[in-house]
This record gives sequence, structure tokens and C-alpha cells, in this order.
Amino acid sequence: MPAESFSEPSALDDEITSLKRRAKQLRADIKTHVSTLASAYAPEDQEDVPTGLLDVISQQQAHVQESLWRIGAGVTAFRAKDPDPRAVDGGAILGIRLEIMRSGRFLQPYVVLLNRPYGAKGGSEADEYVAKTYLRVHRHTVPNCIPLGGLAARYLPPPTVTATGDEDAPAKRKIQDLTLFVKELRQRLVAYHNRLGAVADMRKAAGLGGDEKKRKRKRNEDTTTREPPQEPSEEDESQEDGINDSGPPRIVEISLADAEAQQIKIDWNNGDVCRLVIDTGGKVEKCVMYGAQGRDMPAAREFLQRITRVEGLPESIRRKRGLEPA
Repeated sequence: MPAESFSEPSALDDEITSLKRRAKQLRADIKTHVSTLASAYAPEDQEDVPTGLLDVISQQQAHVQESLWRIGAGVTAFRAKDPDPRAVDGGAILGIRLEIMRSGRFLQPYVVLLNRPYGAKGGSEADEYVAKTYLRVHRHTVPNCIPLGGLAARYLPPPTVTATGDEDAPAKRKIQDLTLFVKELRQRLVAYHNRLGAVADMRKAAGLGGDEKKRKRKRNEDTTTREPPQEPSEEDESQEDGINDSGPPRIVEISLADAEAQQIKIDWNNGDVCRLVIDTGGKVEKCVMYGAQGRDMPAAREFLQRITRVEGLPESIRRKRGLEPA
């Protein structure tokens, strides 16, 4: 028994020593494998570096930066030059780019170009100030329904000198405010596209997403393929228009009544009509409804109590609330 007890610790010591030696050998093997892999995958020269990926990364970073700027800024100023050799101010142009976003997507940006046609450089101090400060709208891509001329007359008036009423006091010159001009212009553009988008959403909610031209083209194609061609009867036309449909009246058309997208017309299949007037801020100002008995003022008042802004129109059609015919 004593001999076995003495031999057991000796065997454990030998096993521990063997394991330490094995661990040391494995650490050495790991270092060897690491150096081998590093040398195997190391590029032989600088030409093997994939520089094309660096260009792609740079382009992506520039795209992300531009997108973030367009989202946060909305308005960007830039310099341009008029190629006309007879352009005023040596062809110097100040450009204003206005970004509009709708449904998570950027729309075509609008551009307003300004020049400095007033005053004369090298003249008096007043003329020099006018030549450097006062701007005028040169070109633009703003829709005609936006009163750009009125905004320019209000915020970018020409440098006309007005009398103060006091003979001893100096005359006053009209002051321009480019910041307010751009601010109100972009506000009107955003409101305009919001109204257009609301009408498109209303048509989609009412099941009128298809284009009217496509429907007419399809109707013509169906007519030409008939052998022999037959004239549609009054009953067929009424059924096609949905007049004889059973059930509650449904909306058959939603359209704009003006270029500013401030008047919306809604038609039902039973002949009822609703006319909405939207202000520039998107608020529903007026509502007129006509039914079989003429104008229905109680229904119009009830509608104005339910829906006050243009954003609520698509949801009201989707839920079939607030736009019931007279």
C-alpha cells in the first residue's frame, strides 16, 4: 500500500509535465500557422489592392451625404454663369434649388435663378450698394400656378426710392428679403404637392387609381374587337357608369377643378356632387354638396365639422365616413 501511494503522485507529476510540454508545442505551432497565413494572403505589391472598391465606397459616402443634406436643408444655393455674352453683371447667377419630398421620395427639384441688373459698379456709393445687393428673378422652373411674380414683388422689390414726407430726412429705399422669399416659396410648393398627393390618395382610396386615358383606350379596343360592332344601349351605358348599381351610392370620379389644386370635385354614381375648397395651408375652407333636391347645406356643415384638413380626406373615403352624398 505505501508503495502505491508514493507512485501515484509521481505519475501525476509526469502527466502535468507532459501536458505543459504539449501546450508549449501547440503555442509554437499557432505562431507558425499565423505567420504562414499572413504571408500567404499578403499582397505582393501595391497594384493588387482593389482600388475599385475604394471608388465605390467614396461614391456611396458622397451619395449618403447628399441625401442627408437634401433631407435636412431643403433649400440649397449655388453659383452659376449665364453663357450669354451680353448678360448683366458679367453673367453672374445666384441659383436657389428647392427640394420637395413626397411619400418618402424626392420629386423633381425646382430651381430659381437670380441676377443683379440694378445699379452700376464703379459709380456712386449708393449705386455700388444697389449693384451688389439687389436681386431679380431671371429664370425659374416653378409651376405657373404658384404666384412667383407676386412673391418677388413683395420680397424682392426693385430699388425704388420713396419719399419719407420730411424734406430734411433722406429718402428711403425698398429693402429686399431673400430669406422670406425662399421660405414662402418653398412653403407654397410643399402645400401644392400635398394637395396633389391628397387627391391621388383619395382616388386610390375610392378605387379610381387607373388613368382615365387607359380606361378610354381599353374601351375603344373592346369596341373595335367586336364583330359586328354594336351600338351600346342606354341601359348598357348606365350599367357601365354604375348608375343602376345596387347598394349605397359610390364615388365614380375625383378630380381637380383648378390648376392650383385648391378646388376638388367629387362625383357619385347617383348624380350627387361635392365641391371642396382648400386654402394654401391645406385647410378645408368651404364645402358645397348638391343632391337630387338641390344644395344640401346640413350635409356640408356636417362634413366641415368632421374633416378640417386635406390630409383627412383620403382616410374619410377609406372608412366611408364624412363624404356621404346628399
